[in-house]
Amino acid sequence: MISKDDIRAILAASTGIGSVEEFPDDAELVVDSFTLLVLQHGLEDKHGVILDPQFEDMGLLTSIDGIHAYVLGVLSSS
Repeated sequence: MISKDDIRAILAASTGIGSVEEFPDDAELVVDSFTLLVLQHGLEDKHGVILDPQFEDMGLLTSIDGIHAYVLGVLSSS
């Protein structure tokens, strides 16, 4: 199972948004196309999860909590 810490680590290591300790689960994130690409690549590379968010899914991808909920939804539907 993918944890919120896994998601946070992928984003912190690759996007320059700060260290893992700097943002809580509910902190608002701006997920631009680069950040989304980093997240997709990191989750596929480290966990074998393939994300293909649609426009209407982007509203969920604004915090660690939201991203985690989206990823869990993808995993439960596959």
